[in-house]
Amino acid sequence: MKILDFTKRETFNKIQATSDSSLGGYSTVAFDTYRIDNPLESDGNNFGGYVAHFHGNLNLNLPDSKPDVAASGWAMWKTKNKQKGDTQFKLFYFHPKFANYWWDFEPFQALKLRVFSKTNDRKFLINIQTDSMSRTDLYQHRLFLNSPGKWETVIIPLDDFVLTNRGHLRKQYQEEMEKDRIKSIGFSILDGKYGPYSLYIQDIEVLGGLDLLNTLNESRNENLSLSSKPDTEKLESPSSSKI
Repeated sequence: MKILDFTKRETFNKIQATSDSSLGGYSTVAFDTYRIDNPLESDGNNFGGYVAHFHGNLNLNLPDSKPDVAASGWAMWKTKNKQKGDTQFKLFYFHPKFANYWWDFEPFQALKLRVFSKTNDRKFLINIQTDSMSRTDLYQHRLFLNSPGKWETVIIPLDDFVLTNRGHLRKQYQEEMEKDRIKSIGFSILDGKYGPYSLYIQDIEVLGGLDLLNTLNESRNENLSLSSKPDTEKLESPSSSKI
């Protein structure tokens, strides 16, 4: 199931981005439509197409005007909530159109991302929020890249996401994530470093069954063909996957 397809420009209407500047901090954030018109930024299939560009500059300095802010240096983007206002969590909904969530991940086992990072030393997190009683709970996973500086497919089992609350790990029970009530998905960066960050995202999907097995095999074959070529050819070749 395709969650977000940034090759389609209308997808950007579903996204909101923010940073510590909303609390008086000095970090910047942008989430833009980006057209790939440089062959060195293409994987050979997406040249001339559109992707998303999550970028900005992190600044860890605390705002002088707000002494109650104890930490700074973060930026994020996420899908917009389905309903505006203070919609309360409900154990069940009489009809899906009244629900406070967008997706049902229950039939799927893994999240698939197509990404490309230009800032190899930065640490990005993937965030999933469910329609639960706690509005500050997030399921998070680090975005590990095999080939920074190149497009690559990243595959993450949904069960590998860790439950956090305001940046702290919470006790998590097996299969605790409400996979049938996915409220939002997005990325964040708060790695404690000053300076620019840049990440391109083509699309996000969830996979299961034969689709997941076929994608894993394709990614492994892609990795094998890439590793068998000279370094000069790798610069313009598709990159490998990460599980």
